[in-house]
Amino acid sequence: MSDKDLIATAGKALANRELQARYLYYLGKQPRIWVTPKLRAMFRTLADSMNENYCDLAIHSRTTRMEVTGWEGTGAAAAEQLWDDTRMGKRQADLYRWGLVYGHTYLIAAEEDGGPVLAPQRPTILWHRPDAEDPTNVEVAVKYWFTRGVWRATIYDEDEIRRYVCPQVRQKPSKRPDANSFMLDEEEPGGPHGFDRVPVIPAYPFGAEAPCLIDTISPVQDRINKIGANKFIAAEFGAFRQRVFFTRQAIDDNDLIQQPDTALILDPGDPNNPTRVQEMSATDLANYDNAKAAEIDSLFTLALLPRHLRISGSSAQAPSGRAIKADEGPMVEAIIDHQREFGEAYEDALTLLGIEAEPVWRSPVTDDEIDQATTVRGFTDAGAPLNEVLKRYAGWTDEDLTAEGGAEVGGPVTRPDATGAALLQAFSAAPAEG
Repeated sequence: MSDKDLIATAGKALANRELQARYLYYLGKQPRIWVTPKLRAMFRTLADSMNENYCDLAIHSRTTRMEVTGWEGTGAAAAEQLWDDTRMGKRQADLYRWGLVYGHTYLIAAEEDGGPVLAPQRPTILWHRPDAEDPTNVEVAVKYWFTRGVWRATIYDEDEIRRYVCPQVRQKPSKRPDANSFMLDEEEPGGPHGFDRVPVIPAYPFGAEAPCLIDTISPVQDRINKIGANKFIAAEFGAFRQRVFFTRQAIDDNDLIQQPDTALILDPGDPNNPTRVQEMSATDLANYDNAKAAEIDSLFTLALLPRHLRISGSSAQAPSGRAIKADEGPMVEAIIDHQREFGEAYEDALTLLGIEAEPVWRSPVTDDEIDQATTVRGFTDAGAPLNEVLKRYAGWTDEDLTAEGGAEVGGPVTRPDATGAALLQAFSAAPAEG
């Protein structure tokens, strides 16, 4: 496939409306197909506030607990330096958000005059063709974007980088130019990248072939918005008692408007045709609340969101730390899966740059200090080594365990009683958290 064909293929793939729709759902700009022109004219700007967005909650609840705090391995110092030089400490949040919203994202590794570079890339400007035998391996990649009034395309293959530019200035950057309009950039044509494979590393937080979170929850989000809009309309037109007058009396429309300190006096009519008033009950808005609550519960289940996020009201009893930790278990497991996927992408990128290191993640587990202290006390009373207990159940590091003067806290295993022996057995079999 020629370079022009690759650019055309990338442009077509990146124009995919599914990518745009996922980000719009995340932003809360979901489709409002039920808002007719009549309703929009009636409610005006209120018509744009009928959406109740839960997609951002589903994403933020995970990304806020994803943070690389350090590096381990023989190249830990070099990885820390690269991390600081490329400002990845701040930029990593964008990488995780793009990955969780779009379903995938990218890292580009490069060797420049100033040293190694690690650059996160939004998947709306980068396309790749996976290897037929190994979908996780990149055969060729194309970065296709609009910048400073011109369209650019950079092709990455196994041997080199080739940079193209479209010299025509486009007034509408959303309209991609024909691939034949691209010319090799004379100022920076590219050249060998110096790596043994394509220096573009994809990251799939949900797996290479699994659906992304937004695609899973967006149908439920649509139903929540529809029920919310129905309630909004019912509150406007049916939440008040309505009366129908059966009379021969001529009544002015202004007299039918209910106002304080006013009364409508009707002619009683004659025995054969008496005046009658029929009053209809108001629409019960609780029906909409119940239906919407059921859909929100469904979304929480699909998104693995903890139920304690839905507790509201002054009368609601706050859950204990132990209950919160158990409630967040499925979401925490999902975050650990994301950390593994992003961690492998980091390691692949650093390996290309000659750095052997793996990331150290902040634990996504919500811990209660009192609960931690109780757990530590239980195991140490049972005779478990204090150092190991603190590292496993309190999140202490080796540096934390080193007291002033270089002496380590903790002591030898004491002789446990029967209860302590059971706890020791559980301790030795318990998996590490985080």
